[in-house]
Amino acid sequence: MSQNGTRNTEIIKMRTGGDNYRKIAEKFNLSRTRVQQILKKNEMEMNREKRAENLRREIGMLDNITKKYAREEIFDCLLLNASVVRILNDYLADIGIAEISLKDLIDNLIIAKNIETTNLYEAMPVFRLRCVGYKTYISTVNQITKCCNFCSSFEREWRIRKDRLKEHLKNTHTYLYNGIL
Repeated sequence: MSQNGTRNTEIIKMRTGGDNYRKIAEKFNLSRTRVQQILKKNEMEMNREKRAENLRREIGMLDNITKKYAREEIFDCLLLNASVVRILNDYLADIGIAEISLKDLIDNLIIAKNIETTNLYEAMPVFRLRCVGYKTYISTVNQITKCCNFCSSFEREWRIRKDRLKEHLKNTHTYLYNGIL
């Protein structure tokens, strides 16, 4: 954990233990406003994780990857990186999509049919975005792979497409293949 991460954890513990902002700020040589910002960010992250867990539970019970949700809910559910969320939100807004299903998300990340092209833009539609480089793409694919087990139909469809993509990349773009889980 980073030095700030350790400090922030101590700040949270102190506040949970009943210490006021002034005491915490003095201990860490911070302003009370900065302490408040750190605690607010932590609270927002905790709320995000709680919402994500509730949505994963709902989706898992329904086991329906075609049900539409607000984009932000799906992104939170998958605990995607904030920069990836911004990129995907902009992309989906540009093409007029306010609500998406897990299947829609998969369709924008990896095509459904067999991949018979060396053109990455065809195999991975979201790759068309200039701000989506291979590192961003790989980290997104890997994050979804790590947390796709909350819904059996989503996990099954994701693994089929990801495995097909990996096989394709192994033969055409090994620098991408090596990064995908």
